[in-house]
Amino acid sequence: MRQTDILIVGGGIAGLGLAAGLAGRRPGQVLLVDREGQPGFYASGHNAAIARQLTGRPEHTALTVEGTARLGEAGLILHRGGLLLEADPGGLDALRQEALAFGVPADAGTGCPLAGLQAVGHLRLPVDGVMDADRLLAHCADRARTAGAELAYGIAVQAVHPGSEGFEVETSAGAIRSRVLVNAAGAWAGPLGAMAGGHPLVIQPLRRHLRLVGDFTPEGHQGLAPELLELVSDEDLHGLRV
Repeated sequence: MRQTDILIVGGGIAGLGLAAGLAGRRPGQVLLVDREGQPGFYASGHNAAIARQLTGRPEHTALTVEGTARLGEAGLILHRGGLLLEADPGGLDALRQEALAFGVPADAGTGCPLAGLQAVGHLRLPVDGVMDADRLLAHCADRARTAGAELAYGIAVQAVHPGSEGFEVETSAGAIRSRVLVNAAGAWAGPLGAMAGGHPLVIQPLRRHLRLVGDFTPEGHQGLAPELLELVSDEDLHGLRV
């Protein structure tokens, strides 16, 4: 039976980021497994990757501001800017104050600068942008490997047996004994946690909508310009479909 100090289940950004951070402290004792054949196969590789700094919660904004700076230093973010709109007067006042408190560049104005949308006011955030999700995943994976972590893909967890000295995890590649088990399974965190004897955890996926405010001509779909894209979960496609 294989043994490790820390076993991370899930190869999305949470699992990879943790592996990159822990590997240097536990050289050769961090193992990450994922049932898919590549990192970030689900939500981490299919999300909008928007880098927004203002959250409305100071404890969260402290992290997003630092994270945006680090992403910029690593060349993993495109600073295309962000735009927040308010439907009612004063709707963005708290975020304006938050921007001042954290030194986030923000330009306030009236109305909406985009044609076709109405708003009482807006807040333009030039440092916000879009992350390169693929490069970010690869960056974390490279850091984890360099620091001594092992990343094993194509390995599914089948059962978890908690014990007094850790966990025995049955996988499609054999059993693994680990002192610490990290649940980074994303949408499957609930079932994995139940296997490990944890409290019931229900994760409810939410449908997301993207409103188009400009020209939209996807490659291979000339002339297609829908006003609204609706992204829904599709297990057959193992991700999202339009």
